[in-house]
Amino acid sequence: MALARFKWTVIDDVIIGVTGAGDMPEDGWKQFVAEMLAKPVTKYLQYATGATQLSSVQRKLGIDAVAEKKMKVVMVTDSTVVRGIVTAASWFGLKVSSWRLAEIEAAVKDLGVPSDRVDVIMKAAKKLAEQVGD
Repeated sequence: MALARFKWTVIDDVIIGVTGAGDMPEDGWKQFVAEMLAKPVTKYLQYATGATQLSSVQRKLGIDAVAEKKMKVVMVTDSTVVRGIVTAASWFGLKVSSWRLAEIEAAVKDLGVPSDRVDVIMKAAKKLAEQVGD
C-alpha cells in the first residue's frame, strides 16, 4: 500500500492529526508523537479522510503517548469498523470517542474545546484535510 499523507498542527491544548489513505509514514508518525509529548496538549483530534494503516509499533507509540499525557481522544472517520473499535475501547475506560466526518462540530465539542474555539479547531482540521486529499 502507498504511504498515507499525514499533516498535523497544534492549536491551544489540542493536537490535530489528519490522515489520508495508506500506510502511516514512519518518520511522520515519530515526529507527530514527539510533538504530542513535547507540547502542553491535553486533547487529540484525529481526522481520517481515508483508511490509514498503522503498524503495531506505531500503535503502541501513539497509545503510550496518549496514556502518558492522559489525553482525551476523538476520532473522526467514516469507517464504521474504526468507529466500532473506538466504541469498544471506550467501554474499557479509555477517554476516546468517534464521530463521522459530517459530525466534526459535535466531535470537537465532545473533545471539550471551549465553545469560542470550536470553529477555529474545525477550520484547522478541514484545512489540513484539504491538504491531505483523498
